[in-house]
Amino acid sequence: MVLHQCQLTYIPEEDRIVMRASFMHGEDELHELRAWLTRRIVKLLWPTLQKAMQTQVTLDQPAASHAKAEMVNMTHQASVMELAAQGKFGKPYDMEATHYPLGETPFLVHNAQFNIARNSPMRIIFAPETGAGFEIAFTPQILHGFFSLMPTAVAQAEWDMELFLPSDDERDDETPRVLN
Repeated sequence: MVLHQCQLTYIPEEDRIVMRASFMHGEDELHELRAWLTRRIVKLLWPTLQKAMQTQVTLDQPAASHAKAEMVNMTHQASVMELAAQGKFGKPYDMEATHYPLGETPFLVHNAQFNIARNSPMRIIFAPETGAGFEIAFTPQILHGFFSLMPTAVAQAEWDMELFLPSDDERDDETPRVLN
C-alpha cells in the first residue's frame, strides 16, 4: 500500500490528537488507519523522532555525520518547501476511505518503534498496549512533512509543549495542515 495522506488533528473533547493515515490499495481503494496520540506519547515521540532523523543522516551519508543536525535542517527546509510548492499541505484531507483495517475508532498509541536502515525509508510502528497497530514507511520528504504537522497539532492542543523544528516555517493562517 502507498501512503496517500496523513493528518494530525487535535480533538478537544478527547484532549488527544487523532492521526489519520490513508493508503491507496490498488487503483481506487482508499484504506484509512486511525490512532490517538496523547500528550505523553507526543512528549516521548518528538525527541526520538529528531534523533532518528539524525541517525538516518549518519547512515545514509557517513561523510556528513559530523554535521548531521545541519543536514537534517537543510533537508527539512527543502522537503517542506517542496511539499508546499506542490500544494501538498493545502489539499483537504480525503474523506473517501472505504476500508478501515483496524476499525473506524482510533486506537490509543502506547508506544512507537523506529526501524532505521541505510538508504531505506524510516519505518515507524505505532502500537497500542495490546492488539494490532500499524507501520508507516516514511520517505525522507514525507517524514519531514509529518515532522512539520506535529507542532501545529500540539499548539492547537495547548499542552504547554513547544516542539522545535529544525527550521520553523511560520504560518499566518489557521488552516489545518494535511500531508498529501
